[in-house]
Amino acid sequence: MGVACAVMLSGCFAGDVSVVKASRITGWSQFTVEQLLDKRKACSRVEWKSFKDTRDRSVVEYTCESAAGTAYLLSLHTSAVESAQKSLMGASQHDAAFAEMDKQQTQLAKETAEEQMGELANRQALIAALQQDISRIQGLTLASCREVNANSFNRAISGFIQSFQRGCAKAIQYNEPRDLEIDKNVLIRVAQTQISDQESAIQNLKTQIEMTQSRAEQQVARAENNKVEREQAAIKKRNDAQADLAALERHWANVKGVREVSQWVMQGKEPIYLGSRIDLVLTDKTIEVPVTARLVFNQAEKDGEDLTPAYEFALREAWNRYPMKP
Repeated sequence: MGVACAVMLSGCFAGDVSVVKASRITGWSQFTVEQLLDKRKACSRVEWKSFKDTRDRSVVEYTCESAAGTAYLLSLHTSAVESAQKSLMGASQHDAAFAEMDKQQTQLAKETAEEQMGELANRQALIAALQQDISRIQGLTLASCREVNANSFNRAISGFIQSFQRGCAKAIQYNEPRDLEIDKNVLIRVAQTQISDQESAIQNLKTQIEMTQSRAEQQVARAENNKVEREQAAIKKRNDAQADLAALERHWANVKGVREVSQWVMQGKEPIYLGSRIDLVLTDKTIEVPVTARLVFNQAEKDGEDLTPAYEFALREAWNRYPMKP
């Protein structure tokens, strides 16, 4: 008789199942248990069975194969997969971003060196032009000084030409070559001062150029070293992300689904609610998470595919107890 009762719902314990279905749960007294738990949208399949437990008690068990619960866990899995895929994509993007930074730094060092070399050439050209101006000034006489104009000299001394022109006119008027020589020497000293300033600037600039060239060489070497390090880091990151993706696929492949279970024990003809749990069913084991009647029957009363926050929390607890293996 025991074997027949364990297999068949008609006869033996069939009445126990009917009694439980017709009973009501405190807090949801407007519904029978059957109205709450049968034909739920969240369940792909519902099963009722009765059996004798190890204490020889008559137990009625309700099982819901929770499609909604499985879908929720799939969303957690999908989120983890997307995160791993982003890491995989990010490995190459990270490498490219830092490669671009190194490229920009190297280019900046090159442009700085070119600008400094250009400035050096300009200052050297200015010294050469001022030296030519000095030679021209030295060759001026009373007969030729009248032809001097500001546009014919470098801008560094052109501001002093007007004063020289007045001195030239006065020297011609009084026929005083010595006065002209004095004015010429003033103009020459202005040019020499400019030359001296440029020479000092050139010395400083040469020091800067040496430093810039050294930094540029260091940047090139650093960029090359960074390239090797980045490539190695990117390879590791890609390998890690690919390993994570493979582990995630194995992790999900082991999942068979989510099952919601509630049990009653019969005391005489009265059903006593024992409790409920959510099972994460895997190929090699089942992870059981005890849950409250409120969680189960609130979800059942809602009768929808969307899960309550409490139900999702219980599912996450089960999921967290199923760690991913590398």
